[in-house]
Amino acid sequence: MNQKFLKLLGGNEAYYPRALETQFARVFNKLLELWETKQAEHYLQDLMMNTRGGTRKGFPPEVASEIFRLANYYNDLHDLDKPLDVWAADRDVVHSQVAKVDYKFTSKGFLQAVEDGDTELAVRLIDGGTNLNIRDERNWTPLIIAAAAGHQEIVLHLLMASVPLDVRDLQGYSALHWAAFNGHAKIVKLLLRHGHEVDVHSHDGWTPLMMAARHGSFLICALLIEQGADVNAQNKDGMSALHKAVIKGHAQVVKLLLSRNADPDAKNNAGTLTIDMALAAGNEEVIELLRLA
Repeated sequence: MNQKFLKLLGGNEAYYPRALETQFARVFNKLLELWETKQAEHYLQDLMMNTRGGTRKGFPPEVASEIFRLANYYNDLHDLDKPLDVWAADRDVVHSQVAKVDYKFTSKGFLQAVEDGDTELAVRLIDGGTNLNIRDERNWTPLIIAAAAGHQEIVLHLLMASVPLDVRDLQGYSALHWAAFNGHAKIVKLLLRHGHEVDVHSHDGWTPLMMAARHGSFLICALLIEQGADVNAQNKDGMSALHKAVIKGHAQVVKLLLSRNADPDAKNNAGTLTIDMALAAGNEEVIELLRLA
């Protein structure tokens, strides 16, 4: 490990480019030479190009991640007002690349990559040290976006990067809410395994179990209950997971909830009994389950 470079990085070994030093010594030494000059920014921009003209190949993923991490560190160190323009070295390449993939190494580009499920680009940016807690106009973080869309590998990489789990959108919904709502069982399991609160409430009192029950997601309901979800929790309207499943006619979910001590006699805030909800919905199997409860 080059002690001079480490000192320039404030002694932070997390930013030290070990793979770059080992595999591309000339590039490493050039970067060391330029680090304290204005040329370093442009050199980093050039290095971050996937292809820099001609037949020269890009860097392997582990080296590319280190370069991007260094660029972020340099950007923060010098308090640059604008993000590094990774395409600045060759505008012809810029236009062809942007036209082809429609991405830039910016916060907006990162969010779009996550939403689109572009795992390769998203993971590169995650590993490269980009801000993982940025939010879109819905107040959705990359984790919420990936969880809602079912992009399991991106979710896993975000969790491995220790992103906060207790983030909410404008309505108070979490990543677990959206994964449960959209039926992404593997993502629900990942979030729970990494410590996501199982009974997190939205501003209107919805829990992930209510979301899953409404959509008839038996496996997700079972996962949440196994992790201690409150089967009798009620939202601000007094509606429980059982109420939601009954109204939608999800008989297997109703059966599961009843077997785990969901209260069949619970009323909502309007005073409506569960059995009356079932009668109004007209699902005979659900009606019979409630009568036998």
